Amino acid sequence: MGTTAQIASFQVKTDTGTVLGPFTIPDAKSIYYFPVSATARTLRFEVVKSSGGNTGASEIEIYAAP
Repeated sequence: MGTTAQIASFQVKTDTGTVLGPFTIPDAKSIYYFPVSATARTLRFEVVKSSGGNTGASEIEIYAAP
């Protein structure tokens, strides 16, 4: 595991059952944006593929449409 554990792809599930993704993260060197349209009260982020070990997100931002 070491310091190379990384999420390669993830998906997001809404409380209404909608699945968004999977989204691919090529590397951890950049910020990636995944524009989607969904209505939900809660979101659950699930790792689809990782390099194994202890992985996680350092920052997630979600914006509501005007």
